[in-house]
Amino acid sequence: MKIKETKDVVCMFVDSGLFAEIAVQASNHFKHLYFYNPSQINPFPSSKDVTIGTGFENITVIQNFEDYKGSCDLFWYPDIFQGAQQEELKSQGFPVWGSGETEWLERDRFKANEWQKKSGLPTPERIKVVGIDEARKLPKGWHLKINDFRDDAETFKKLGNPLMESFWDKLSLTLGHRKNTYEFMAEKDIPDAVEAGVDIYTVNGKYPKFGLCGIEEKGAGYAGKITLLDGLPPSLKKVNDELKKVFTEEKTKTNFSTEVRVTEDQKGYLIDPCMRLGNPPHQSEMEIIGNMPEIAWAGANGDLVEPEIKARYCAQTTMTSEFAEEGEIAFEIPEKIKQFVKIKNVCKNDGTYYFIQNKGSKINTVGSIIGLGNTLDEAIKNCKENASQVKAFGLEIDIYALDDLKKEIIKSYKYGINLS
Repeated sequence: MKIKETKDVVCMFVDSGLFAEIAVQASNHFKHLYFYNPSQINPFPSSKDVTIGTGFENITVIQNFEDYKGSCDLFWYPDIFQGAQQEELKSQGFPVWGSGETEWLERDRFKANEWQKKSGLPTPERIKVVGIDEARKLPKGWHLKINDFRDDAETFKKLGNPLMESFWDKLSLTLGHRKNTYEFMAEKDIPDAVEAGVDIYTVNGKYPKFGLCGIEEKGAGYAGKITLLDGLPPSLKKVNDELKKVFTEEKTKTNFSTEVRVTEDQKGYLIDPCMRLGNPPHQSEMEIIGNMPEIAWAGANGDLVEPEIKARYCAQTTMTSEFAEEGEIAFEIPEKIKQFVKIKNVCKNDGTYYFIQNKGSKINTVGSIIGLGNTLDEAIKNCKENASQVKAFGLEIDIYALDDLKKEIIKSYKYGINLS
């Protein structure tokens, strides 16, 4: 049966704000887009949660999912945590683009670790650590990771005492009586390696011919290249091949992202499978690929559509502001470059774009600025030029991170990764 054209589709976009710029872009492709923020469901609702996504011509921000469900053709979940709802929608015959039950790869680190070992993939040394007292005893060189509860703490690297005493004291206050029963996954550091990843999508285990391959400077920036997936270095391709088996079995239809530590002997250690759009580089991905809404609509119906590639390279740098923890931030952006400026939790009012602080967001990252090009240098140059034109209160943009990324990309050659 022939499906509707994308321009005739009504989409329900379910997101807490991190991927709101995707919704804004997608609304230009669909007949209409409803934006539903599940964060609003709590004992003390905030108007901020229903402000994200407002001010755009073809988007309606809604408060009740069930009231609009029957009016929608497509349900798009760019993030995790709503797997059960997605599976229920599928059982009712609705097309869904999202990780569904396969979100276990990201949400259950212990189960994912067992799968990784059984699949034959190189696997970092990992152990379960229970309680802060035990975590304090770990030697230097371990990364501590948490399932689900990113508001408690992000992944962090164990430093020696007394460098972390204040951190442990603060985390103890956060956890309260649970501090001695809280479970961490400790992952031993893999030194002398570069961290690379692939951002693509799958439809029931099928992959497109091309995807985005790149390197991230944690919290500062990203640089990547559109790459033929069959031509990926073995360290990255083997990870994709093993994930494909899971996606085929579980009939997964979604974007996904990998983070892989590649050593000099060109072994690829999967450290984080992300069953969602990557952050970064979804900000670049949505511009370097020109047909993401079409990919989502066709994919949710079981058809794989190839990406429409607009450039070979992308580069992006992170925008931060200390004021982000206090309140909303207004941006001054020339309209001609707005497509290259991606604001987290975005809304628009009277022609001005805003970052809106929402619940659980204690970090000061407010968005990213990107640049595209047919060479890496061109993409970096365009990113820097775009960054020079953006203004906001307390705004900081580390454009020098892009130069560090270029050095990391050059370094990665000896690890079998060629992004030049």
